Amino acid sequence: MRGEAIVVTGIGMRTAVGQHAQQSCASVRAGLNRFMIWPHFGVDGGGLTASWTRPDLGERAWSEKLVELLPQPLTEALWSARLFDLPINLPHSRSEARVQMFLGTPPLDRPGPSPEELQEFTETLKEDLFQEGAVRLEFIHMEHASGLVGVARACEVLQQGSADICFVGAADSLLDSVLLQSLLEAGRLKVPGVSSGIIPGEAAAFLVLERESMARRRGVSARLRIDAVGGWRETIPGHHKAP
Repeated sequence: MRGEAIVVTGIGMRTAVGQHAQQSCASVRAGLNRFMIWPHFGVDGGGLTASWTRPDLGERAWSEKLVELLPQPLTEALWSARLFDLPINLPHSRSEARVQMFLGTPPLDRPGPSPEELQEFTETLKEDLFQEGAVRLEFIHMEHASGLVGVARACEVLQQGSADICFVGAADSLLDSVLLQSLLEAGRLKVPGVSSGIIPGEAAAFLVLERESMARRRGVSARLRIDAVGGWRETIPGHHKAP
């Protein structure tokens, strides 16, 4: 990655094992988990083991849950980066920072919410998370790769100079009965007789990225420096070719 160095100045996280980034990371290092029986989905031969952040969210579709899961880690990331208000006035300048968000969400064709619910989800995020026009929002629907792709896109626009600060976030919840049923039928859930299945859960996280010079102008410390971002698309699952 060429050009000016890109740094991370803010981190926020909400997981089943932590109310914030520091607690979540400490719990992971300690080997803690909150695996419990999910009460909203029955499985023949035993209950479904799962891990969740807020039991009151229940079995709603991910598009509804994300509206509830995103604000806390975003606020944490903003405060840790000393971004207390938007729009941001640059120091020693009358201009306002150009801010862009890259948000990773589940793929749109995944079982669950309807197209109408997804449209409502998009409009709600734009209205509730930020004041009108304060942040340009771009969605990335690439499942597990969404966060990495978001970081790569943020580095690109920051180095191009088309944004001054970027928020990169990702959130998901597999605890939706429609989705769980499809995973169960595909043999992908960890249930009695399927030891290799997944344990469903939910979480959300955010990073604040900016150019190193911008961080210095704002008087904030870099938590880490991004030297390069690499990705590779596997065309045939399970079949690896040399790049």
